[in-house]
Amino acid sequence: MPRPPRPSPRGSSLIELIIAMAVLAVGLLAMWHLHVVGITSTAAGRRHTVATAIARELVSGLERLPFSDPVLSETYTGPGTPSGPPSSALFGTLVDGSGSIRTGAHEWSDATAVPGVRLDTQLREKAEAAEYARRWTVWGLVSPSAPAGSTAGVKLIAVSVTWRDPPFARPHEVVLYSQVVNAGALVAGLANSP
Repeated sequence: MPRPPRPSPRGSSLIELIIAMAVLAVGLLAMWHLHVVGITSTAAGRRHTVATAIARELVSGLERLPFSDPVLSETYTGPGTPSGPPSSALFGTLVDGSGSIRTGAHEWSDATAVPGVRLDTQLREKAEAAEYARRWTVWGLVSPSAPAGSTAGVKLIAVSVTWRDPPFARPHEVVLYSQVVNAGALVAGLANSP
């Protein structure tokens, strides 16, 4: 009995090859997109970390200044009540809801640098293209039981560092808070309390 003939080996057709290449291209395109997103996220995270380090450096420099230093001049002075200062007093975040930066805070200037804090020129060498702007506001809080005209016993400091991530126009911001205590005024205010 004769054997049936074996079918000849069959290769891939051109259509199968085109379909396989299209599936491979879609997969590679998706991987490339993930790679771009990863690089962008890493760069944005690095800029955020640098901004936080710059803010911490400025907070440390301001905390070391004497209580009466002109760099720590108050943008608001008043009683430290539960209701707090008036809403018109600028404190904390400087980027408003529309994405613009509010004015009224102390602006960093290399001419009146805080001791122990790097100058703008030193920051630009290390921070590449990202421009970081440093600002701070100070509230001088007086004890509610202190006599009228008393000096502030505590100065609350809000340090803001803003920058822009390319290609976005809206600024990003890091805000850190601290305080400086005038022990003499604080004790005098507590001594007057009932």
